[in-house]
Amino acid sequence: MDCDGLKKVVVQDLDGTLLGTANATAISQAEFEWDGDPARGVGDYRIPVGLRQRVDGTEIPAEEKFPNKGIVRDSSCSFVTSWRAWRCSGLRHRMLVLESLDADSLVRRLSPVALIANPGPDGYVDLVNGPMDHGWCLGYTCQRRISTFYSVVAPGQVYEVAMTSLPPQELRLRLLHSDPSEVVLLRLFYPMTQRLDVYVDGAFVPPTNVDPDTYPESYQLFPEDPDDPESFYPTLQDTAGSNYLARESKFLHVVVRGGNHSYDIRTSPVVVLSLGILVTEDDFYEAGEVVRNVALLLNVAPENVRVTDIVREDSRSEEREGREGREGKRRRKRKASAVVNIEVEVSGAPLSSLQEAGHAIGGDALSYDDLLNRLGIAVDCFQSLGCGANIVSLKVKYPVAPPDVPELRSQNEQFGALLAPGAPLYSDRQLHLEKEELDQLLQGEVFLRPSYVEVMQEPPKVVTTNEVFRVVVAAFTENGTKVTSLGSKGYPWMLTASLEGGPPEARLQGSTTVPYSQGQAVFSDLVVDTPGGDYRLKFRVTSPENAPTLEVTLEDTFSVELDL
Repeated sequence: MDCDGLKKVVVQDLDGTLLGTANATAISQAEFEWDGDPARGVGDYRIPVGLRQRVDGTEIPAEEKFPNKGIVRDSSCSFVTSWRAWRCSGLRHRMLVLESLDADSLVRRLSPVALIANPGPDGYVDLVNGPMDHGWCLGYTCQRRISTFYSVVAPGQVYEVAMTSLPPQELRLRLLHSDPSEVVLLRLFYPMTQRLDVYVDGAFVPPTNVDPDTYPESYQLFPEDPDDPESFYPTLQDTAGSNYLARESKFLHVVVRGGNHSYDIRTSPVVVLSLGILVTEDDFYEAGEVVRNVALLLNVAPENVRVTDIVREDSRSEEREGREGREGKRRRKRKASAVVNIEVEVSGAPLSSLQEAGHAIGGDALSYDDLLNRLGIAVDCFQSLGCGANIVSLKVKYPVAPPDVPELRSQNEQFGALLAPGAPLYSDRQLHLEKEELDQLLQGEVFLRPSYVEVMQEPPKVVTTNEVFRVVVAAFTENGTKVTSLGSKGYPWMLTASLEGGPPEARLQGSTTVPYSQGQAVFSDLVVDTPGGDYRLKFRVTSPENAPTLEVTLEDTFSVELDL
């Protein structure tokens, strides 16, 4: 795509001497070569998928949402051929800046960024590519490009905005050279609905669905009203920073007013737990009880836990009792049971301010690492039966990890390898990897309870004293299904190998304790240091401390010969 220097120009005539009307504007022909020269790379196909699809995944025809291309215009606009620009007297165009404050803002590609003004049959779509690459270490592939996007908008309009990859976790917005009466309503698309905190000039602005009776002592949000899903939507008449996250459509609605304000949107990591709990017909789970139990399990304040769904699935179990009479008449006694599926979110409390004096509002401040630590406790509790056998299922959706600080070097083999003919651009490969990561996060991970472990790859029958050999162990459920994960992300269960038989002075060397990952524990560099026979290997789960007894000993022995 072309860089934005010539496509995102706005000129404001303050007194009418240039454009003939006071406060008229001239704007670039941003739609130049739209669906035209393929080398320009501009067309509907470059619009991020989140703006081209409905909630159910079906495609939205362009004529229904964005039939017009370029910067928004109205009937007062006329095209000046010699300028290759539009002159508008009825709209006061302004510059809206979107800036990533993430640590990887120089190397992570967010563009093209799409803005759809007034989505519908009269909508306009514009694409923002950002500035040119300014890294020259190994040519274009270095991709050192600031993630600051200058878009042209018109106050009084509603805009849907989406980026090609995951939006930054720290996003700053500014409406330049405007006064407080000028306002736009942004609907920012976030494919992964974490909690999004909005700050105006560093001060926290609660969403429109916050419970006013408990805020700020507590941070509790009202759920979306299914009969009136737009009841919490902010409007153009609302104050600066008014916001609401529409979870179904995944749009964050934010009111952006002029007046030299800065708007910061911070992504707060959220863990989603889906629990299946077996209950009798007399049991009933209330949201308050669930919140207390989950908070106790994770060692967090109840204000950090929010129940998002409780669904009871009825099931019947039948027990046969005795026989009566010579005809073998059976009596059946029905005992009602049900699985209650409960979904909860756990996140840190928002900060009152981005300044050092800011404090958590209603709950504990929890970082990404804090959440992973507490999630590890919950997973261990489930898989070890420490939480009780009535919890029959557990599914987890992990939070989005904070970006890593990139290593910027003038010479980098990873970038250099991309110089080969036909090799993909670094940005394209990065987008592909991010999409895979997003798909995994959205899908979540289902955890199973282990019942036993088996050796999947045994050592050779004969090895030498310096020979490295490999053994693979896997865990299975009671019905024989392989367990993909023991422990959660960052806190895997550990298995330890030990030596039995052979001379008493023999020692097992190498990596004798390894994590369980991707459905197996791989002991890749085991060595026995002493010649001998009748050796056996024993494998058992040694971490966490509350893990159930899971161990297996090889039935077949092996021998070790002296390496000459």
